[in-house]
Amino acid sequence: MAPTIFLLGSSNGIGRATAILFASEGAKVTITGRNGSDLLETKNLMMKSGAKGGDILMIVGDLRKEEVQNKLITSTVDNFGGIDILVNNAGGTGTDNCKEQGFKKGMDEYDYTLDLNTRTYVLFLIRSALVQDIPKISIAWMAVQFIPLLQPQRGMAYFKALENENFVLDLMLEV
Repeated sequence: MAPTIFLLGSSNGIGRATAILFASEGAKVTITGRNGSDLLETKNLMMKSGAKGGDILMIVGDLRKEEVQNKLITSTVDNFGGIDILVNNAGGTGTDNCKEQGFKKGMDEYDYTLDLNTRTYVLFLIRSALVQDIPKISIAWMAVQFIPLLQPQRGMAYFKALENENFVLDLMLEV
């Protein structure tokens, strides 16, 4: 039986490559992202790798929104019967992808980054995925860290304050 992969942040980069790999191995995959055209490109690449259209569930939305979180969980369970592996690749450095440097970004940008990165871990993974009564939810959990935390980088202070791998490890012990 093919596993069901729940992949947050799949519209480009590491998430896209991960989606294509799982699809090429015959998994059923839920892909998510904020940009519909980028996500559609991911789906098309997955199908070129051998995936069947019915084995891919594509949901466009902003994970900061509770209704998107709920839709992702219920749609995945309704379509595939459960979740086997959750890959959290969602998150980001801010609304402008680091065009503005460091603390010049202001508190609105900090609030956005905090909201985006903490909601994918805390609200979504625990409240939505692990607390709800979901059938077949023996999740193997993987959190992707794509920016080295110990390497200083100009303009990354807000992001690195939030992307703390120890937080993820502690959170895994809680659930």
